Amino acid sequence: MKKSLCCILLLVPMLSVAKGRGHKPAKIANIIPNIENKENYQFSLERNAYDFGSYYTPSFSADMGNWNAELSVQNLLLSGSNAGAATYLNLSYTYPLYKYFALSAGTMNGTVLTGITIQSFNYVSAVFILPEWGVAMSIGPYYANSQLSGIVTAQNVSVSSIGLVTGLGYLHDNWSVNASYISGYSNVGGLNMDVGYKMGLITPYIGWGLSTPAPIQNVDDSGIISMEKSPIFYFYSLGLKANF
Repeated sequence: MKKSLCCILLLVPMLSVAKGRGHKPAKIANIIPNIENKENYQFSLERNAYDFGSYYTPSFSADMGNWNAELSVQNLLLSGSNAGAATYLNLSYTYPLYKYFALSAGTMNGTVLTGITIQSFNYVSAVFILPEWGVAMSIGPYYANSQLSGIVTAQNVSVSSIGLVTGLGYLHDNWSVNASYISGYSNVGGLNMDVGYKMGLITPYIGWGLSTPAPIQNVDDSGIISMEKSPIFYFYSLGLKANF
């Protein structure tokens, strides 16, 4: 019987925190439950397209036992508006308790390439595994610091974000499906999903998603500050993953 181990990779590619109408989000999150119990190294190159621009995301990840590490560079501008390139390092650890259950914890830290402010995302998840079906599900709380959340109060104070992060993964034969959702009306809130087909060492995939960036802060002529919900941004992704 194959050992059931669910390594959850949490990747939160974000823009630099911005205030006002200039803020545009990038792909929000990608939680990939992995129930294959083997060492794996992967390089991926992804293109995310929004109505305001297209961006490249190269990343390198390593699955080593219960540990997963990933280094990524987000929002490399291809065309459209400059979104503020950033780099992130993610570390996660999964502890299997039973064939159908595991616990996972992770931290993601990074900064925009033009600054030194650290953006941080931390989470703990309960993982439910159905190895016979190739399905893994996760749910748990998260904390994003104020530099990453992008939330600014009417008093112009940056605040952190707390909520739930959930994930669903399906891996059967050569097909994989991964979906994730992060709650909260902030830079990290949003839904995304991708579908891939593994052809030997190369895995092509497509994805789609939406993001709900932090509320927009407005100041009228009288100096009164108000908060307005910003629109939902949709994106699609195309990419390749090389396993070695």
